Amino acid sequence: MSAIKYYDTTSGTWKYLSQGPKGDAGPTGTKGDTGATGATGAGVPTGGSTGQALVKNSGTDYDTTWTTIATGTSSKSKFDAFLVNTKGPVDYYPAADTALISSTSSSAISGATRYTYNSGKFYFRGLNSSVITNSSGTNYYRNNADFPSSNSVNPFWVEFDYYGSNFDVRYNSRGSSNAQLWVWVDGVPATAAAVKPTSTNDVDSYYNVTLPSTAQRRIRVMLARADFGGIGTASVTDTIFPVEQKLLKVALFDGSWFAGGAGGATNVSDYLSVQLGEMLNVDYYVTSVSGTGYVRGTNTDPILGVVTDASAGGPNWCDPTRLSVLTAISPDLVVFIGSTNDDGFTASDKKLGEHVTYVYNYILNNVPNAKIVTFTRQSNTETSASMALNASTVYTAASASSNVIGVVNIYSEGWITGTSNSSNPNNTGNGQIYIYSDVHPNAAGNRYYASRLFNRISDIVKTYTRS
Repeated sequence: MSAIKYYDTTSGTWKYLSQGPKGDAGPTGTKGDTGATGATGAGVPTGGSTGQALVKNSGTDYDTTWTTIATGTSSKSKFDAFLVNTKGPVDYYPAADTALISSTSSSAISGATRYTYNSGKFYFRGLNSSVITNSSGTNYYRNNADFPSSNSVNPFWVEFDYYGSNFDVRYNSRGSSNAQLWVWVDGVPATAAAVKPTSTNDVDSYYNVTLPSTAQRRIRVMLARADFGGIGTASVTDTIFPVEQKLLKVALFDGSWFAGGAGGATNVSDYLSVQLGEMLNVDYYVTSVSGTGYVRGTNTDPILGVVTDASAGGPNWCDPTRLSVLTAISPDLVVFIGSTNDDGFTASDKKLGEHVTYVYNYILNNVPNAKIVTFTRQSNTETSASMALNASTVYTAASASSNVIGVVNIYSEGWITGTSNSSNPNNTGNGQIYIYSDVHPNAAGNRYYASRLFNRISDIVKTYTRS
């Protein structure tokens, strides 16, 4: 108990009463009545399921939603990894690094220790796979992508860590002289060009890579128009470690201009795949189909209700089977090439804008985390008014889509100038260097476009505001 303070009027000062000893506690008082129940608080909302968490929708109090927390590599970290490893190509094929690679040859190691495709040493990057037995009785891995329809040109990766100095790749040609094989060592191309497998299909073939020393390195093998049979090592002490990692998935979606037209067997997607292949964190898919475009195709168009071109090489962009391939891949980045060059359809007659929007909305609804980069009309050598209108329509539709992070009008940027091509070299501009006798790129044009596409994709991803 504290001392009692009082005012002494005689002295005019405050004084304290003297305190006696503390007394015993008095009896306990009667307990008071229970107070009224207060209002119920906001609490945790009902609902939710195992693994979900409450996430704020806005700055407003209690504005929350039950949300499934994503696992694995986030889109942000995937794009950041893409930026860290992106490097512009010196040319179509960067020169081989002689400090890493001593020699290469199209031969097998004698008495090699063989790791077959199904040995548990490899993880494949591709849509589906199957076991193929060739005429030599050898089992191979085959990429069974639904598109292209030829089931032979969609490239796929095999990636592994290798300890040793001398290995060979066992493969089986599927596309005669058009079959291709690339090898990277620690992200560096092993050759200055793609290997051309034997022109005889269904025959065991080998490609040997000799390194200057025994060390552990990251190896990537890409095959197009070929099957994979395994890796052979020169020594029993050499070791292969499987690599399974979450890579940035990049899907390419277009028609003949991307997948291969009159310009030659090696097309834009082949060249671009090599440049993307420099980065060991990219999982690359080609879903382009020759002979098609936005509108042109053999399917019943879901917007027009008719078959727009029964002679086309495959279904158009809006075909549900073709779009479902993107759903199966679930890419992080989709690269569209808006090539309407061989359609000959005006935007007003064939509702080009509706077709483009249809595709973007499909991706938004079925692959909501995917971002899109769109490239429109490809060449200034295309001088018709309808083609110019088509390019403008593609650009406008892409700019209005929330999942498109960048759109480039190749025509307006003047990648190809004038009206020249290989058949009319005396016309204006530089088209005779890059354009075939029709509006497709020639071999040099395919290389040129792939390099510019690669750099623009990198620039767009770098400036994209990630969340």
